[in-house]
Amino acid sequence: MATGRVQAVSPDATALGLTVTDTGLRIAAAYGLVWPQQCSVVVQHVAYGWGITDHSIAVMVTAGRLFARKMKISPPLPEEGTPPRLPDAVFSGSASVVSGRWRAGVWRYADGHSVVAVYRPKSTDSPRQILQSAVPILGLSYLPAPDTRGGAYTVWQKLSDKSYRVIMMNWTEDGL
Repeated sequence: MATGRVQAVSPDATALGLTVTDTGLRIAAAYGLVWPQQCSVVVQHVAYGWGITDHSIAVMVTAGRLFARKMKISPPLPEEGTPPRLPDAVFSGSASVVSGRWRAGVWRYADGHSVVAVYRPKSTDSPRQILQSAVPILGLSYLPAPDTRGGAYTVWQKLSDKSYRVIMMNWTEDGL
């Protein structure tokens, strides 16, 4: 894990393979992560959502470097029922959102693209898409802002067995 190289990349949505479909979502920063050989990076459930981990240690980008936090992997969330289905997609996981009992989920398609949509557990309403990625999204985490309705998403994209991207986005929840 320590051999990974981190480089800031353009926060342009098109260059990142993203289509932003929610007006409250804004890309703040993006980083490319590359390892010299295949790296066994996996996505596991960690505090505040899903994150890239190595040996159950959450890894994040801080000041252009990989930073590992020695924290316990949190237990799964209480049973919320079956997540909503999107046609031809596989549900990957979700993160809690501040407003009400909303969640932001990731769905992957066979062609490799992913979508992020918000939904209420056990609701019969269709999820509302807020983001689409041309490449697979491995996971996402959400950190709520302490003083406003909104927060920050961290999205992890897999580009190849050696290459990943981490994208930080700010989001207002006013549309919920």
